[in-house]
Amino acid sequence: MANSASSVRDDLSHAAKMAHDFWAWVLLRGLLAIALGVVTIMWPLSALFAFTLLFAAFAFADGVISLLLGVAIFIIVFPNPTATILSAAWLIAIYAFVAGIVLVVQAFRLKRLRDKLSG
Repeated sequence: MANSASSVRDDLSHAAKMAHDFWAWVLLRGLLAIALGVVTIMWPLSALFAFTLLFAAFAFADGVISLLLGVAIFIIVFPNPTATILSAAWLIAIYAFVAGIVLVVQAFRLKRLRDKLSG
């Protein structure tokens, strides 16, 4: 039990270190969000126009990347669809296996934390 208490203490000290190291970034993000809200309220049409341009740039870049990836995938998949199907099955199986392991480990860590906090 002492080992699990020390593990929980280590996890909490790691979280405290991250909070200490990154609090300024969270503050900056919050201040920028407030500034964005104020600018949007003061100049709604200009803000909407800027958002539209940003979204258009994002959509264009996403479309170009999707097109290039789609062509590359077609070139790879078209000659051998059977290998593609087997590869997809393996990827799904590996993902499920890894996700299952991560979830089981997290469940035990949460149980340890619950036991530690409940006394």
